[in-house]
Amino acid sequence: MIRSLCLTILVFLGLALSCRAVGDQVSPPLRVAVFDRPPYTFKNEDGIWSGVAIELWEQIARQLNIPFSYVDVPLAQISEALQKGDADITPSVALRQDAVGLVDYTTPFLVSSMAAQTTKQSLRLKAAAFWQSLRGSGIFLLMTGMLAALVTFSLVILLLERKKNDGHFSEVPPERHLLHSLWFSALTMMCLEYDVALRLSLVGRLLAYTWSFAGILFLAVFTGAAVSAFSSAESNGQITQLEDLANFRTGVYTGAATERELRNIGVPVRGYNSPEEGLAALARGEITAFADDAIPINYIANNTYPGQFTLSSIPSHSMLYAMASHRDLPCLPAINRSIQEITLAPDWASRVQRWTGPMNP
Repeated sequence: MIRSLCLTILVFLGLALSCRAVGDQVSPPLRVAVFDRPPYTFKNEDGIWSGVAIELWEQIARQLNIPFSYVDVPLAQISEALQKGDADITPSVALRQDAVGLVDYTTPFLVSSMAAQTTKQSLRLKAAAFWQSLRGSGIFLLMTGMLAALVTFSLVILLLERKKNDGHFSEVPPERHLLHSLWFSALTMMCLEYDVALRLSLVGRLLAYTWSFAGILFLAVFTGAAVSAFSSAESNGQITQLEDLANFRTGVYTGAATERELRNIGVPVRGYNSPEEGLAALARGEITAFADDAIPINYIANNTYPGQFTLSSIPSHSMLYAMASHRDLPCLPAINRSIQEITLAPDWASRVQRWTGPMNP
């Protein structure tokens, strides 16, 4: 038992000392690849790198006495920089299956999902979308046919009943017979009163009952088509899966996982050099949706464009964030152990939320 405990202590000390040996023997210090991706990694107002991943990395570096320097590397070039040895480690990157074996990942320390920000639709835009859905539903053709049927029934019932002395038209001046017949047809389409039906001839009564039944069917079909058009207009503005972005002019962060996913399924996208640029383009109307990791675009929108956008999360596409290094970095086992100790602590969730803020829809 004592032997096992001693062996465990020696292994842990060896991992820590390997990192310190790196700091003592290797010059220059570890090159930490960073890029602008708030709230993970970004420069604050004083030009100092900050963010939840920076805070985590600097805590680990202090614990393990690892000297380092930050190196600016575009997100799209992070993997290549690590593979070529131009950088030693990056504190925050989404796990990629195609990069496994090319770089080494630590234990994930944060979970997010893909999402899209869209502009909030005004009442005018919603009405325009509803009108467009109505036009495509065939409801206007149905209304035209029903209007023609109403006029035809009015003429037929007028011809049958106008000469009946005690009939429906006996109390109406002849010059108003046609208008009265049209009004009678419109009312009968919704409801045929019993005392009115009794004043019609047998043939007229049968036609009126038939017309009333047809009117009920028409109203049912019309209501269904209108509700379907409204639902279609609403669904066209919703994003629940990546394929829905094909209905938008979509912008993405160049080099991010969302860009690869959308291009793989054939959704056309426009690349931007940062989420800030993409959301600015969304605010200008240059694009109608900006897709990326939910946490950064929600963070930027809350701080720069409060109340202007609607966030649609796509939970089926989760994103795991970890640190990544070039292959066989001596310090990586000790770094990984420190990540586990820090992220399993009770205060880790609150530390993350202090940076990310609430996920507002």
